[in-house]
Amino acid sequence: MHGFTNATPVDRGVDVIDVYIAAWEIECCAPQPEVGREATWVLAYTADDTEPEVFRRPVRWDRISRKLSAGGVSAYWRDAPDDLSDHPTGLRGRLWGTVHGADVPDGFDSTAGSVMGVYLLDELYRENEIGAWCPLPGTAVRTSVSKSPGWFGGSGTFVSGMDCRKQTGVVMELAVRG
Repeated sequence: MHGFTNATPVDRGVDVIDVYIAAWEIECCAPQPEVGREATWVLAYTADDTEPEVFRRPVRWDRISRKLSAGGVSAYWRDAPDDLSDHPTGLRGRLWGTVHGADVPDGFDSTAGSVMGVYLLDELYRENEIGAWCPLPGTAVRTSVSKSPGWFGGSGTFVSGMDCRKQTGVVMELAVRG
């Protein structure tokens, strides 16, 4: 006997994207992502060369609205370089889901799809030289859950001089029709 299960079938006209959602978004009033449910989020893109490529389809860039779009995915990019081409390639970074807008202008296009997976994100924090707590690169742990919690915790208390783990949000795998 083996412990494998059949892969979840996904239409080839669908892109599965990772959407990071900060704990405070959900604790305030954002809907809790749940596997098998539909979800709609406004997305913001942040560039980060240490992350994988975000888009698997050709990307269109609209410099006036600061919108990246690929298939059914739309994302706002506030800090895009001025010399970005109309069809950028190799964009590495993260897509962040927001219901509060943050840096995204009101009325920006949302992205909708089916939630294929939800992962609780837990990161190790360390106090820096000025006393601010910062996540340590490479320490994130993803734990599969069927639904995001409404409230997040940590497995420890922040104590000066000691590292501490903190639940910082969730990563949602969202299947978006192209």
